[in-house]
Amino acid sequence: MKYSTLTSKGQVTIPIDIREKLHLVVGSKVEFIIQNNCCIVLPINRSVKDLQGFLPKPNKILSVSEMNEIIKQVL
Repeated sequence: MKYSTLTSKGQVTIPIDIREKLHLVVGSKVEFIIQNNCCIVLPINRSVKDLQGFLPKPNKILSVSEMNEIIKQVL
């Protein structure tokens, strides 16, 4: 298990072995995604193809019209 401590400025250090595995260097950008009460740190220096299978399959497949209706409700 890898962990880090939050500083008073809200900063954390990503352990070196994780930085190396994700090819993170000084100036690299990461995205924070909140999913199911978890925070996922996603390096944005990777291609979209690398993200295949990252998210779980949906419980129900929606049609385009169903998706558009949900988007209308959110906006």
